[in-house]
Amino acid sequence: MKNSENSSSYAIISGEETKSPMASPDAESPNVDYERANTFGFRRNSTFNGNLPYARTLSNFGQEIGRKLSEVGQKFDPDAQFTKAIIEDYVKFSRTGVEGDVPLPTGFARKAMFWKMVLVSGFVAAVMAVVACGFINIIDNVPEMWASCDFDNDSSCGEWYRGEVWWMLVAGGTGCLIGVIRYAAGFPENIHGLFKEVHSYHVEPKWSPFVITLSALSLASGATLGPEAALSNVGGGLASFITDNWVHFEDDNDRKLVVLTGMASALGALFPTPLLAALMIIELGIMPKSYMESTVLMSIGAFITFALFYELQGVTYLEHISVNAAYLSTTWLEDPGYQSWQLMTGFIVGVISAALGLVIFISLGLVKQIFARLRNALAFNSFLKEVVPVTLAGVIIGAVNYALPMTVGNGQMQFAYIVKYGGVQSKNSPKL
Repeated sequence: MKNSENSSSYAIISGEETKSPMASPDAESPNVDYERANTFGFRRNSTFNGNLPYARTLSNFGQEIGRKLSEVGQKFDPDAQFTKAIIEDYVKFSRTGVEGDVPLPTGFARKAMFWKMVLVSGFVAAVMAVVACGFINIIDNVPEMWASCDFDNDSSCGEWYRGEVWWMLVAGGTGCLIGVIRYAAGFPENIHGLFKEVHSYHVEPKWSPFVITLSALSLASGATLGPEAALSNVGGGLASFITDNWVHFEDDNDRKLVVLTGMASALGALFPTPLLAALMIIELGIMPKSYMESTVLMSIGAFITFALFYELQGVTYLEHISVNAAYLSTTWLEDPGYQSWQLMTGFIVGVISAALGLVIFISLGLVKQIFARLRNALAFNSFLKEVVPVTLAGVIIGAVNYALPMTVGNGQMQFAYIVKYGGVQSKNSPKL
């Protein structure tokens, strides 16, 4: 880096002290571009100068190999071209800019606006901790009240048709209730999902209370869903309401980041470490501000929700998931029949799961089309249009729960069962 008190820099070459051509920004030398390009902007003198021509040849050869590998990588990695463009801009700046490394932006934490965003995000995170506590307790505990199979102590709960026929009434009745609520509230036929909300940096606050209510009812009645979309909708909706009505930001990018932080804060209650909530939002969308500022702000919100959520729950994360991981190592791994090569079964299961995921993806599209046509057929009566499809969907979900009890709810109830009885298969279990 340039020394402001001494504009000359020196290099020791062959034991002699020689003034470097890098002493001044105006100095010209055939080594200038070479030194700049190969130090990524750091003005550093090197003994590998024009007196050692093989160094330049070796460098050119390495750069050519790097270019070839980059071309191959771009064919397989969609992010490679984006990364390559950043590196090229960096090198271009270092070759043409002033002496020294690429300047860093002003520290965002030194600006009052950042702390204003922290205060708003902290409030949203605190509210989401309370909301998440109630929501997760409902979806975790209500299914245990009516799903009569004892997953903690009965290994046969994983068998086919171990459910009860009346489970279809539970899911079907809840579906009917959901339809009535949708009709009474004028709930829109299509509402943005998590991906669109992240990319639009906005959630319609009006529908957020209905989204989490309907999601809680669905999960409590046995629907096989996750809580992420509902919680992120409420977090983003609350942040959108605050930034639209109470706290205004002159820079729209600040508003966008606060909305994304609301979503990340809501997800902070779901993951074993809250940082994963911030990384999930970063992975799904395009950050409106620098990645460092975005990551810091979203992490702050997620950490606040995480801490308050488990304080309200009165348990730690490990106690919350109710699975003793040590049990797995003391049963399967100490089983006399266990062999190390059996770890490959995990790889095989992963491949099969990927294939099944594709089948499920296609099935979702087909089911969506079927129910869209059913709604169109019932368009002559707006009440029937809202109630009949979701009631029928509830009955179907109940039938699946009856045939496959392991599909009830969000999986929390069955997680311990899988670890405890995963290797047990009774004579009545289907042979695959």
